[in-house]
Amino acid sequence: MTETFGNFLYSKSIFLSFPIMFIVLLSVTPNSLGQETLKNNNSCKCVVFRMDDIQDYWLQAGQLTPMDLFMSKNQSLSLGLIMNDIGNDSKVTGKIQDGVQQGLFELALHGWDHIDYTELSEEEQEDSLHKANEKMQKLFGTTSDIFFPPLFNFDDATLKAMNDLRLRILSSSASTEYDFNQNRSVFSLDEKNDGSNMNQTIYHLPATSFFKNYNETAVIAKNPIEKILADVTQNIAKYGYSVILFHPQDFMKLDENGNFTNVVEEKEVQDLSRLIDSVLSNNISITSFSKIVGIENGTNLSSFNAGTATGMFTNNNNINSNAYPVSDSCLPFRTPRSEDYITLGASDHIDLKELKGLNCSLAQIYNMYGKYLYEKASTLGISPSDAAATIFVESSGLGFGPDGRMIIRFESCVFYEQWGKKESLEFSNHFECGRQNDKFRTSPTHEFTEYHGNHSKEWRVFEFARNLDEEAAIKSISMGLGQIMGFNADKAGYTSAEEMFNNMSHSLKSQIDGFFSALSYNKDNKDKSCMDNLKTNNYVGFAACYNAYGQDEAYASRIKESANAYKEVTAGRLYAGS
Repeated sequence: MTETFGNFLYSKSIFLSFPIMFIVLLSVTPNSLGQETLKNNNSCKCVVFRMDDIQDYWLQAGQLTPMDLFMSKNQSLSLGLIMNDIGNDSKVTGKIQDGVQQGLFELALHGWDHIDYTELSEEEQEDSLHKANEKMQKLFGTTSDIFFPPLFNFDDATLKAMNDLRLRILSSSASTEYDFNQNRSVFSLDEKNDGSNMNQTIYHLPATSFFKNYNETAVIAKNPIEKILADVTQNIAKYGYSVILFHPQDFMKLDENGNFTNVVEEKEVQDLSRLIDSVLSNNISITSFSKIVGIENGTNLSSFNAGTATGMFTNNNNINSNAYPVSDSCLPFRTPRSEDYITLGASDHIDLKELKGLNCSLAQIYNMYGKYLYEKASTLGISPSDAAATIFVESSGLGFGPDGRMIIRFESCVFYEQWGKKESLEFSNHFECGRQNDKFRTSPTHEFTEYHGNHSKEWRVFEFARNLDEEAAIKSISMGLGQIMGFNADKAGYTSAEEMFNNMSHSLKSQIDGFFSALSYNKDNKDKSCMDNLKTNNYVGFAACYNAYGQDEAYASRIKESANAYKEVTAGRLYAGS
């Protein structure tokens, strides 16, 4: 690497290589930033600031001071977190939470450990990033779609792992991107606006300038503000944006031996403030990575919570008013690790880029399950549109959360019936039965807290219950696409709740089959099954059968609306709805 893109940074007792980054996107009119004419006519006239190497107890003031600066100016900042080294320093995590709550901080993965990811296999990289996102969810209530590779290094295995986990943004360095494929993957705003890469799997937005440089002997070279701004102009002309990195040690004083102290160098902080002000004074707004490429970073896993409408045999009778998520960008669902996934989807995928809202969601169900739903519907004697609609209204079409685990809902009241009656004291120490507002605590000395609406919390409570009585705990969850309660495993065609759990935890096909088996269940053939109502388009009767008493009309209306949307987006396709 050149001196400009040197790969040394300091983390506790070792050198690291990740500075704070900002992305600057300018207008095409030359101004005081430089006289070079900007050739990119699709600039968003905005800048993204990024700070890497966020971790516990390391140069704490060097992390907190820049955060405070951005918050005091009410400006956005993107943070690269080393996830295995964060979570115990309350000052750092508290400051991050404050910034996230104010809508100012964008969070990115800076790896699980600060290591060269190219030395890991594809599976190891995927596991590491998966683990990092799991911890981010636990700490901050969100996952991230952004990866800042430690030491800037990435390879094809990195991209495959990111794609599997649906990480959408990679930010390395300009020199690394050049070494990778001569910058052919680098994101350009011209390409975004002409539509040529709207379906690009991973957006590459590399660093092009640094607040300070590190050469191979780790000597720090300060870049003048004027040079940074000139670099910005040059890169705007080429890509429509510029990426500038800096990091916590850039703001710390050195002792006589050249080691970092815990004392802030105020002049460096003032220079950062001046750089921010210079950007703003040129009418350049400060924004985030995800807004530049037009996606919503991260996932609040509550959107992947079980029972978004009413669960078949579940105790959740609340139809979620947000059943139809609307986004400015229609992006593919995170795909689960399921061996049968490829065999379920339609081969003639629907292009998502022009779709929004309900049409977007139903198009994704076609892409993921369309072929199998068409075949299943034919066997059952219902329309593919109704099959897709019931799946969508039940679980938004998702059987697995972004962390790869099956979507579940743990019902405390059911667990009481299954186990708590005979262990009432132990049950009351940890669980409160409130149906829609079930509560949990790990210890009698802690406060009870609600957990429904959060995928990770559902699993945390479930795992705790499994340690008390595994069979009872599995019977007390609703599972997967159909949200079938474990105690109703026989209605889904299984001999036990454990068998259903094991099958559905690894297979979307098993979830779909179990869902429609439950709908078709008719004990001793004496009464109509839920499926019988669906065959005649009696959505209200279906809703009443499907455990939605009191909300029959609302549930039926959503099924009908979703079925119509599926017909619209699949018209003329191989496995079209009818």
